[in-house]
Amino acid sequence: MAKSGNCVLGRKTYEEYAGSGGSFGNADVMVLSHAVHVSPQVITAHSPQEAIKILHDYNHHSILIGGGDSVLNAFLQAGLATELILNITPELAPLGCQLAIASLPTCPMKLINSRQLGSGMVRLHFQIVSSETLAVTNFRYPTTR
Repeated sequence: MAKSGNCVLGRKTYEEYAGSGGSFGNADVMVLSHAVHVSPQVITAHSPQEAIKILHDYNHHSILIGGGDSVLNAFLQAGLATELILNITPELAPLGCQLAIASLPTCPMKLINSRQLGSGMVRLHFQIVSSETLAVTNFRYPTTR
């Protein structure tokens, strides 16, 4: 969050985090929600495109999408995400964040970095490869017959 200076969250994720005493520091916090107004401390947008426009007007050139899964999926479905960072925790749970969009084809990704965070957590940093980029970055071996 310090690098981007902002964070986009869904209303439920924002309320859970803020309600538990979480702090956003000096970051501009944007809540993506259909509600008209969420809180005086946050900026509200109704779509990923509107969030990008508003944060660009605030002079932000990169955006951190903090979650929940509906917000993450909204940006993915709109084709507006270029990177994905996943923090994997060493636990099995019945439910978790589900990144899946039935209406889109499989989206290839390229691993940029991975590192251990401590307590068994691992961070995976991926570049989302668009169809235009895929044609350039995938080397095709010549076939022999």
